[in-house]
Amino acid sequence: MSLKKTLPLAAMALAMAGATLAGCTDNGDTGGGSGAAEQINFMVYQPSDQDDQRALQGLIEEFTEETGIQVRLNAVPKDNYDSTFKSAISRGSYKPDLAYMDQPLIATYASDGSISAIDDLLPETIDLDAFNESALATNRYEGKLYGLPLNLTASVLFYNRALVSDEEAPETWAEWKAIETPADVALFDGIGSGGYAGWYFQAFIENCGGKLYDESTGKVAFNSEQGKEAAQFLKDIYRNETDDTIRSSTNAFINGDIMFKIGSSYDIDNMRKQNPNLDVGAILMPSKTGEHHYSVMGGENLVIPTCSTKRESAMKLMEFLMEKEQMELLAEFTGNFPSITEYQVTEDPVKQVVIDQFDELLMRPIVPGWMSVNDLYLGQAVTDILDHEEQRDISEALSWAEEASNRTLEK
Repeated sequence: MSLKKTLPLAAMALAMAGATLAGCTDNGDTGGGSGAAEQINFMVYQPSDQDDQRALQGLIEEFTEETGIQVRLNAVPKDNYDSTFKSAISRGSYKPDLAYMDQPLIATYASDGSISAIDDLLPETIDLDAFNESALATNRYEGKLYGLPLNLTASVLFYNRALVSDEEAPETWAEWKAIETPADVALFDGIGSGGYAGWYFQAFIENCGGKLYDESTGKVAFNSEQGKEAAQFLKDIYRNETDDTIRSSTNAFINGDIMFKIGSSYDIDNMRKQNPNLDVGAILMPSKTGEHHYSVMGGENLVIPTCSTKRESAMKLMEFLMEKEQMELLAEFTGNFPSITEYQVTEDPVKQVVIDQFDELLMRPIVPGWMSVNDLYLGQAVTDILDHEEQRDISEALSWAEEASNRTLEK
C-alpha cells in the first residue's frame, strides 16, 4: 500500500475538513440516490506535519478503494480534541462514527452512554491476545469492551551521557538520590505541573508499593504512607532552588544543564532534532527497591460513539486501521508504537528501552471522572508540594486532594 500519497494543499484542506465543524453535514449518504456509496465520519488527532496529513488522507483513500466506504475526516488539534468531541456528539452537525480517544477517558464516556460497547462487532480477524495487555485493558469498563488500542507509549528515564555514564544510571531511588552534580547542573528535570504532575506521580507511588485508587472502597488511595514517601522522594531529587532555576530555563536538559529527564518515545526525535550533539541514554523507571520498574502509559484508543448509525462500517475502518502497515503509519504521527506487540520493532537502542518498559505499564484508574481528579486535585497537590517558592506540606496537600477527589468521584 502506498502510504505517502500526496495531495495539493488546497485539496488537502478540503479533504481534512479539519479543525472546524461549521458547515459540516450530518453523517449519511454522499448524495445521488439509493445507489450512492455509504459515508462515515472519522474524528482524529490532526497530525502536525503536512506530510503526515497527506499520508493520513492517502491511507483513508486506500480504505475507500478497498471497501467502497467513503470517509469524511475531521482532524482536530489534540489540545482541542476532547471539547470538540463532546460538542460533536451532543449538538454538532458532524456526528463521528469512529473516533480517537485518550485512554483515561474511556470510563467517563462509557459510563454516560456516549460510546458503544463493541464486543458484538469484533471480527474474527482481530485477535485481542495480540495487543499489549495494559493498553487493551484501558478499553474495558464494567466487563465490556468499548474500544481498541491504536498506539501506546511509556515514560522512561532519559539521561545525558555527557554527564552520566551508563554504569551510573540508577536502578533504585537510593542510587538516583546519591548522584552528585556539578554546581551548574541540576539532577532532575522534574515531572511538570498540574495534569502532568498527577500523571507522572503514579509511577512514583506505585514504585514504592502504593497506588492511586482503591477499587474495593471506590476512593482515592494516594494519601497514604507510600504517597507521602513518593512525594518526599520527589522533593529530595528536586533538591534546591538552584536546581529549580535551572529547570525553569528553556530546553535545559537538551542544552546539557540537567542530568535526568522523564519522557516518552515521542520526545526522542524531538530532543535529537533540537540538539544533534546530545548523546541521550535511557533506562527503565527507577524504583524504591529495584524489584519493579513501573511506568505510566500514554496512547490513543479507537471508539465508536453511540450517536453513530453505521457501527458496522465504522468497525470495518477500525479493523483496517489495526493492520500492521496502518498501525505503524499512525504511530509515526505521534512518535508512539503500535499497540500490537508483534509490531513494536525498532533498531534504535534508546527507543528499545521504551518497548522494554511496556512489560510494566500502569493504567490510570478506570473510573469516570478520573481526569478531573488527576488534573485538578492530585496534580495540583503534587505541584504545590514541589514548589520551592511556596512549598505546601505533604500531608496537608495530599489530604486536601483526597477530600476534593472523593467528593468528585461520589457525584
